Amino acid sequence: MTEQYRAARDRLMALDPTDVAEKFTWPEFEHFNFGLDWFDAIAQDPARTDQPALIVNGDTGTQTLTFAELSARSTQVAGWFQSLGVARGDKFMMMLDNEIELWEAMLAAIKIGAVILPTTVMLDSKALASRVERAGVQWALTNQQNIDKFSELADFGVDPASVGLFVTGHDPVDGAYAYTDAYASTHEL
Repeated sequence: MTEQYRAARDRLMALDPTDVAEKFTWPEFEHFNFGLDWFDAIAQDPARTDQPALIVNGDTGTQTLTFAELSARSTQVAGWFQSLGVARGDKFMMMLDNEIELWEAMLAAIKIGAVILPTTVMLDSKALASRVERAGVQWALTNQQNIDKFSELADFGVDPASVGLFVTGHDPVDGAYAYTDAYASTHEL
């Protein structure tokens, strides 16, 4: 399946953009998971294993993960998410800045088959409550800077307990799972 996808991608890239609609169709797979069937396959390629897959520049400096590291960490996070009840089809809001945990968690959610709702950290509590309610969000991942917005959901008619909450950072938050616990998880995907 990975090779079929790679061949289709290569055909697509070789086409003139004006010919794509007429000459290209993606192969149809009964089951295809970008995280498992594409990303992890790339991560296992000896030529790519130790190459950077992710470089994040932030306030604390530059962090880099190789393909192998991001594959392993996202699989570990996916197993941890599943052990806590995240399942295929669940709606999972991710409200983070550009940080390592965002990319690990997105890939983990893809591997599980959860529906990802990328969400800007610029939302206020009212806009957040509206999105949580309209999308039927079951799980959310955020950081220490935005955690208060989730505790304020009740002010706008949304029960905060209806959303399983994960929070990054080192300070524990009542009622939320500490994302750092994922790194000690031994749950299999």
